[in-house]
Amino acid sequence: MIEFPWSHPLRLLALCVCLDAAAQTLDWSGGVTVFGTAEDERASVLVLSPSGARLRALCVRNDSCLCMKVSSDNGASWSASSDSTFPGFRLRARGTADASYHYILVCPEASSARRLFRFEPASNSFGAAWTMTIAPERDGTVLSFDVMTDVAFQPADAYLNVCWVEQNAPRLRKLCFAQSQNRAVSFEPARELVSFEAGDGTEASVSLGAAWQGDEECLWIAASVDRPGSIPEEIRLFRSSDQGSTWTASGAVDAAAVSQTQPSLVAYGATIVLAYSYAALSNARDVRLVYSLDGGATFAPPQVVAGSNADEYSPRLVIDDSGTAFSLFYLTSRVGSDSATVMLCSGSLATPWEIGAPVAICDADAAVASEEFSASTGAHGTAVLWTSRFVTGDCDVRFDAAWRGNPSAERGAAVPRQTALQAVYPNPFNSFATVVLLVDHPAPLTLTVADPLGRIVRTIPCGTFVSGEHHVRLNFGGLSSGMYFVRIENSPAPPRKALLIR
Repeated sequence: MIEFPWSHPLRLLALCVCLDAAAQTLDWSGGVTVFGTAEDERASVLVLSPSGARLRALCVRNDSCLCMKVSSDNGASWSASSDSTFPGFRLRARGTADASYHYILVCPEASSARRLFRFEPASNSFGAAWTMTIAPERDGTVLSFDVMTDVAFQPADAYLNVCWVEQNAPRLRKLCFAQSQNRAVSFEPARELVSFEAGDGTEASVSLGAAWQGDEECLWIAASVDRPGSIPEEIRLFRSSDQGSTWTASGAVDAAAVSQTQPSLVAYGATIVLAYSYAALSNARDVRLVYSLDGGATFAPPQVVAGSNADEYSPRLVIDDSGTAFSLFYLTSRVGSDSATVMLCSGSLATPWEIGAPVAICDADAAVASEEFSASTGAHGTAVLWTSRFVTGDCDVRFDAAWRGNPSAERGAAVPRQTALQAVYPNPFNSFATVVLLVDHPAPLTLTVADPLGRIVRTIPCGTFVSGEHHVRLNFGGLSSGMYFVRIENSPAPPRKALLIR
């Protein structure tokens, strides 16, 4: 068992967040360098706070040094790098966030270690992080892993979910799951979902997601699992409706007898979207997408996202905070090339089969094909962090986001004449609704929710919004069915009706 040298006291942060403010107009502008020394930087991780402008970026420098920076202004500026070295290891990391903390899971290659770091959003110190080892009793080599919070379903929930594929013998692999119900203070014992024999060269990959209908949440894991005989690996889905205590295999989503790897799974409400890499006979991979609109009871047939002659792979799905749209990032390159381009397609969760045309996020062949990249979403939209090749040959890590580079004319045209609530959607709704907030000038705003008798049942401090249109997601959890009225506190603007149906 490999252990890391850090162990620090728990630091608690009391932070109550009941809303998210959503994306501005997409206008990707080429990105900025976040990590750019003369050494090699790769394996990027990007975490955005669900509500607010705080971002955390990490990368691996020269295989064994984990580097971290934070931004408190949506990536306009970044802190100095905080570094921590793991001598002798080639590092890998994944990240996520909830309303209170940022979580970074580190699993070095060829080791059994699963080390979790929990940071307060403004902290840029490894020494100040709460750290722990997940499932220390398991000694299988970690091949692939993922981590996810419950912030989309219940923003106040303290649940943190982790899954991984481990190798216990030359050909034996196991898919495992562990959950914390107290924001990583402790974890429930790990559970094995499935074990299987893997052939030579079989790729391991795994992704977590959660869907819900009414007040019931279902956890989903998509994993690349080897098939008997000479047939390559396929994507299999696993579902739990009791917070990971028991799991059922939901079977394959693609019956084609070709290699299916690199799943990326997201869900919102009863909609599940899965993207994965599909190996064509020409050795050029395609990115395929399947979806379910009924909580996973049925899935639509797979569809090809781009389908060009190029190699397309490493999909990354994210859902915007309003729960209405998804973004699909992926890499594309010439077959056999080590240079790639980061691409983006967008779609609506209501009609996931309608996918927009691909848009290049970076210059052609400016990304490194062999390196993973990271995409995340937060209060102001979607952002991406990727590995690029510097002109002298070493690798740097670059950042771009949906809110960067909007033309000034477009921003000026979007300023409303007065601050007001424009709409509530969906309406009626169950548990969550989004209000469209028009802001004529920057100012601190608070929303109130009142019942038909005028009694305030919820007060929601929003902070300060810049001028323009914002989408604010409200949590009506704990309230009974009925009509409610949402308004801006101390404002003459009329309220908006919101019908909650349980």
